[in-house]
This record gives sequence, structure tokens and C-alpha cells, in this order.
Amino acid sequence: AMAFLLFPAGAILSLIPFFFVANHALAVSASLGLAGLGLFAVGAAITRFTERSAVYSGFRQLAFGGIAALVIYAIGRLFGGLVP
Repeated sequence: AMAFLLFPAGAILSLIPFFFVANHALAVSASLGLAGLGLFAVGAAITRFTERSAVYSGFRQLAFGGIAALVIYAIGRLFGGLVP
């Protein structure tokens, strides 16, 4: 149930710059920054339930999120021209 709430919250966080910033490149940069901060915050918050440090868990979550984003981007680039 918590993942059902956190996923849209994270998605909305990344979209906020596109509503307020006219420059596309700046909006993308701000979106990436907010997504990174959100991932780090979730990783750090997880330490309430684990024995790891907040910094370690934050960067770990950021790394997994970054890898997932790169994979999705690569798939989009690979198949993006195939969808009408």
C-alpha cells in the first residue's frame, strides 16, 4: 500500500519543474535534481528499519534509481522510433 502512494508522489515531484520553468533544458535539469533528492531521501528514510547509515542507504537508492533510469532511457531510444 505504501508503494502505491510513494510511486505517484515521486513521479509528481519530477514533473513539478515542467509546470513552472519555461526553458526545457532547465526544467529537465531541475527534474533530474529533484528526482535524485527524492531517491536519496527515500534511501535515507529506510534506515529507520535497517542498521545501515543514512548516507550509505541514500546513495545506494540513488545508484539503483540512476541505473533504472538509464536502462529505461536506453530502451526508449532503442524502441522509440518503432512506435507510430
